[in-house]
Amino acid sequence: MVSVRPHFVPIPVQDEPGSGRLTLRDGMSASIRAARMSDLSAMTDFFAALSKQSRMRRFFSLALPDENLIRSFCHANHARKQITLVVTQLVSEQESIIAVGSYVVKDGNGAEIGLAVADAL
Repeated sequence: MVSVRPHFVPIPVQDEPGSGRLTLRDGMSASIRAARMSDLSAMTDFFAALSKQSRMRRFFSLALPDENLIRSFCHANHARKQITLVVTQLVSEQESIIAVGSYVVKDGNGAEIGLAVADAL
């Protein structure tokens, strides 16, 4: 008989009301939280680092998103209308964005979502 050992994945730890820790498939840890205005530069760098294919899948365009759009992601903190979450990892003791997810309510019956994950993941 073959012995099977179940894989245990602990539940995410919530460090504070607006964020929590995640364990990625490779065992590395990451944090998830709402985007802030201070993320503008890091989010701009994140989108610029995406491959053309990933950018096309996220924005339906090869062009980089303009600063106004990224600024709206960073200022999206009204959960009933729009919100953006970022997943970050510490790289050389500096927080780096590895994924961004947003939704925008279009009307009372629907919302538009957009997700992007770093190509390396």
